[in-house]
Amino acid sequence: LLFPSVEGDVMYDSNVYSSGQVKLDDFVVSLRPRFSLRTDLPRHQFRLTGGTDIRRYADIDGENSEQFDIQGKGIFDLAQRTDMIADVGFRRGIEQRGTAGDQFLTDEPVAFDRTFGGLLVRRDGGFLELTAEGRIAETKYQDTTINGQPLDLSDRDTRVMRARIRSSAPSSHYSRIFVEA
Repeated sequence: LLFPSVEGDVMYDSNVYSSGQVKLDDFVVSLRPRFSLRTDLPRHQFRLTGGTDIRRYADIDGENSEQFDIQGKGIFDLAQRTDMIADVGFRRGIEQRGTAGDQFLTDEPVAFDRTFGGLLVRRDGGFLELTAEGRIAETKYQDTTINGQPLDLSDRDTRVMRARIRSSAPSSHYSRIFVEA
């Protein structure tokens, strides 16, 4: 099943750089096409979603940007009350002007690439419930310029890895005791 959509708007921004020192105003046109493609299966589910955000400024061309993302997710029914969820995705984004990451008045917005993925296996219901999960996300910043001078942003690159195991069992008719690491 395919679900496409397109949104768009025209906005007036009275302070494009969100700064108390440099106040410039401009009109910005934003076009946001998106899609969701998913299966219609009785046991397993697969979904692919994605889209883009294209922004064009009337006067300040350096603020023009294209952001996009794509993500896939699958839910596999392994056995009764036991399933596995896997997801993976990519996002090209920009830091909004005036945020903590936008520390410098760069010639164009700071761009980054974020790649992520995860795997979760769980058994719900019954006496003993178990969950095991692992996730990884990596963000790489694109180099930029300030007044035409290059600025290396590789020191801001990050990799976050996370793992979790959880188990629970009933302690009474209305409560459960769990252990998580």
